[in-house]
Amino acid sequence: MNSWYICGIAVGIIISVLLVVGILMFINKDKSLKTVFDERQSAARGFAYKVGFFTLFIEMFIAAFLESIGNHLFTSFDGMVTLALVGMVVFVIVCIVKDAYVGLNEQPKKTFSALFIIGLSNYVISQTASQEPIGIVDGRFSMSINLQCAICLMIIIVVYVIRIALLKRNGGDEEE
Repeated sequence: MNSWYICGIAVGIIISVLLVVGILMFINKDKSLKTVFDERQSAARGFAYKVGFFTLFIEMFIAAFLESIGNHLFTSFDGMVTLALVGMVVFVIVCIVKDAYVGLNEQPKKTFSALFIIGLSNYVISQTASQEPIGIVDGRFSMSINLQCAICLMIIIVVYVIRIALLKRNGGDEEE
């Protein structure tokens, strides 16, 4: 491999780690890197992990079955990323519904503002950098991973906004 290529990967990893640390410090009230959850939230998150895992398990079983009968729905890498993202979105939606997504030391507005910016960035990258067509290509589903991430983040934000609207309509209190 080219030494410049390896340096580029190393710099990219370092910048990514610094961005994650910066975002965590931005969204947490106490500027820590660890999000704190109470016992009820931890139990709900455990249930959400289970639902997300079984969603992923069932998706992979179906994908393997379709592959074994000759229906090549995805390219191998795109398919695995798509299935993993769906499992993660299911996990997040269950956490949001059970009020276990935002930690005790997080600021919800900042959390979802950061998710919106990350989703928008992924969308812009997918539209400017990708030469890959979207849709069915050679009989297989194809979509850039950045676009998939952007769609997933927007789904998460919409679910959270709907939950907040329902809480306000029903007279529930939700911290802003």
